[in-house]
Amino acid sequence: MDSKIRQDKTRVSASLDSRMLRRFPNPELMEKFPNPERIGCPSNEILANLAHHRMTPAEAERWAEHVTTCSPCYRYFCQLREEALALRRTRVLWQIAASLLVATSLLGWFLFRPRNDVRVAQSATVDLRDRALSRGIDTEPAQVPLELTRNVSRISFLLPPGTPEGPYEVDIETPSGDLVLKTNGVAQLTNRVIELRASINLSSLAPGTYLLEIHEQGFKGNSYHLILK
Repeated sequence: MDSKIRQDKTRVSASLDSRMLRRFPNPELMEKFPNPERIGCPSNEILANLAHHRMTPAEAERWAEHVTTCSPCYRYFCQLREEALALRRTRVLWQIAASLLVATSLLGWFLFRPRNDVRVAQSATVDLRDRALSRGIDTEPAQVPLELTRNVSRISFLLPPGTPEGPYEVDIETPSGDLVLKTNGVAQLTNRVIELRASINLSSLAPGTYLLEIHEQGFKGNSYHLILK
């Protein structure tokens, strides 16, 4: 599903939630429109699609009008909506748990692996709040490339304003687009700044030029030119 359709559904979902769920569940709608003959009622499948935001904007608007004027449909919709919200919360928790597990595993491996050099692992802060998006190594960089040293093992990324909180993936690619390193982290609001902390083993890479990409799981993200020393 392309980004425009996702945006349309998100806007419609927000509109429906605002209108239908401002008082969720609404006791008045539960009983005000009995409709014992179930005139014009949609199928359970349609109500489920409405509750889970699996409809086009036009379909959602059409059935939302009926649900808010039919108490039996509204009661069932509320039940399905509660289930949908619970499922969404469970998925987010699993994503965060998986990200923490991966980050902990990487950190443990780094701390206890055999040391073949005497360089001390370091932390670094990468401020991306005012950085322009780069889409390829052959594109003229809008700003000076990021620079990191190979002994950095913990990075705190300060993400651009408006970046959603949640689990993210951090990829490092060669100029030709080959993935050479991947890690995970969870972006959180800290002192009014969206901060993404990640553990990463840069010592496994050779010095040179790379692309750093930060993105939500399953989505394309922002890429930045990176020089590794």
